[in-house]
Amino acid sequence: MEQQVNEVLVVAQAIHTNINQIVIDPELVTLLPKHTPGERSLLEQKILQKKCPVRLFVWGNVLVDGHLTYEICQKHNIEVDLVEIQFDSLVEVKIWIIETHLATRDDLAPEN
Repeated sequence: MEQQVNEVLVVAQAIHTNINQIVIDPELVTLLPKHTPGERSLLEQKILQKKCPVRLFVWGNVLVDGHLTYEICQKHNIEVDLVEIQFDSLVEVKIWIIETHLATRDDLAPEN
């Protein structure tokens, strides 16, 4: 899978890494606003009912996207698919996170 991000080609591939080896970078966690309790609850319900894919994105062993999903899956001992995305720098990781979430999260949309 390939995706163009700010003129940087991002290559993603499925990997088989132990979920317990994933590293959480606090800087990446705080890059976006936290989910509301309602959003957290809805995502947890979807995961438990298997109504959404349980896929986490990693850069090496650093969790890039899916922090809340990771937390929920750890809580309920649910297996996840890991997709490794190759970036050249932490700056590229941050750009990818912001651009990805701007397209999907209403709470990041500019106010009119």
